[in-house]
Amino acid sequence: MEHSDFRALFGLSAFSEEEALRIYVQRQFSRIVAHGVDYDVAQRVVGRITAFDKWAPEWAGEGGYWEAIAVKARRRGHRTTAMNAFFLASSCYRVAQHILHDDAAKMACYPKVVSLFETAGKLMSPPLERVSIRSSYGPLHAYLSVPAGRGRLPAVILAGGADGWREEYLPITLIFLERGFAVLNVDAPGQGAARLFRKTAMPVDVERFFSAAVDFLLKTPRIHPQQIFMLGHSVGGYLTLRTAAADRRLAACAALGAPFELLSIFDASPPARRINFSLLCGAREPEQGREILRQFTLEGLLNRISCPVLIIHGMKDSVVPFSHVERICSEVRSSVDLRTFEHGIHTCDNYVGEVYPLIADRFLDYAGGSRRRMTRRIANEVPA
Repeated sequence: MEHSDFRALFGLSAFSEEEALRIYVQRQFSRIVAHGVDYDVAQRVVGRITAFDKWAPEWAGEGGYWEAIAVKARRRGHRTTAMNAFFLASSCYRVAQHILHDDAAKMACYPKVVSLFETAGKLMSPPLERVSIRSSYGPLHAYLSVPAGRGRLPAVILAGGADGWREEYLPITLIFLERGFAVLNVDAPGQGAARLFRKTAMPVDVERFFSAAVDFLLKTPRIHPQQIFMLGHSVGGYLTLRTAAADRRLAACAALGAPFELLSIFDASPPARRINFSLLCGAREPEQGREILRQFTLEGLLNRISCPVLIIHGMKDSVVPFSHVERICSEVRSSVDLRTFEHGIHTCDNYVGEVYPLIADRFLDYAGGSRRRMTRRIANEVPA
């Protein structure tokens, strides 16, 4: 299959180009807005897109538009305007490459995603600094933000999914910073810059990388050694739970839309997601990727978790069935809190205004020395 055959890639071959594009936009819009693109900007751009092959050029063009605004504002000394415009430009380029399912094609946009994001990060207060985590996979870059002041701070590690990489998680980064957390935003081997620039693939025992991230935080001034937390989206939720099972230094963890294993997700996915999963684990073809993904499972690991676990799941998740969440909750032996949202989509991107503060506040309770124990319960969204 040609990677330009977008209807087939997204499992929409039965629809006309116009209808398939409408469905694709509907599926992606909440994610686009939740992770850094203003609603009105997103509406304008998708309104201009009349065919799949216009997606990347239109979003890249919007990125260039906001980059020009950012450069002009910075030249005039308008630091906040420049910062916001640089971040928005980066987000537009990120959305542009999201539809591309070949690393060479992604490289037409992704360097801009990174450079604009890092330029904006330098204008933040506190600044978002690029750091290097040394691990057995070599040095891998991450973003670190540490609030100003004195005294020890809690810290959170953010883990993304198969195609949701570190630059996508600025909104949740800001929510944690507002609450006094240091934030370490990483791409593991096989993700984002680690794959596109360093040519890494995700190993089965990827938790070793995240343990190296914990090591890094423990060497960072002002980080409280007993207040290190971890949050993951989708596959990042799987990575978070896997890390919590292997590294008892985590104070608590949270997983959004986390699968118990990846093979069944792969098998139920359209070709585009199968390609993403294959590239994640270093396979050039989906058939090879499927064989590798057999090993990506939480089987026999979850009973090793000792820290509190927060699981959040949307009941309209079209990627990870609720049965995965039920199995995760049944096998975790530490305290686990399951929050479901009746109308939530994958990783509850349509509920981030509620979900992100919920997670940050829960971690803040633990960082503040709360002695309340999480009990096993299912708290469902109250219908509006």
